[in-house]
Amino acid sequence: LIYGGKILNGGKGGGGEIGHSTLITDGHACYCGRHGCAEQYLAGPAIEKALFTRSKEKLSSEEIFKKAQEGEAAALGIVNDYKQKLADFLINLNNIYDPHFFVLGGGVSKQGLIYEGLELELSKKMFVSGETPGVYQHQLSDSAGGLGAAIMTL
Repeated sequence: LIYGGKILNGGKGGGGEIGHSTLITDGHACYCGRHGCAEQYLAGPAIEKALFTRSKEKLSSEEIFKKAQEGEAAALGIVNDYKQKLADFLINLNNIYDPHFFVLGGGVSKQGLIYEGLELELSKKMFVSGETPGVYQHQLSDSAGGLGAAIMTL
């Protein structure tokens, strides 16, 4: 999270760990010890697990998105569920931070399908009225976290 042109570190250096905020009450167990963390629903492995749970089919998240684009019903259902959870999560963040925009990172952020209709969905449910924050794909690569950590040591 960047606020006032600076990275929000928090009091103990853990500021911005938004993936460990609750998205689903009493949801899937998370390695952090809690349940229902956003990370358990909005990462590639979560998409893969959702398909396997539904159809016992083992595919990568990339393959699931490809099948969804081809109109395959199970994959499309998984992707649509993902998109709804992503919208809910971003709406929660919007209501807390009122950002100018969101930049998504990680492997799933490369899937153009997740951006289709996302800003419209946000605009329907935002508490703060006005212009809907844009949602963008990162431009630095999947190494952005490592680059950020390196910059923090300077």
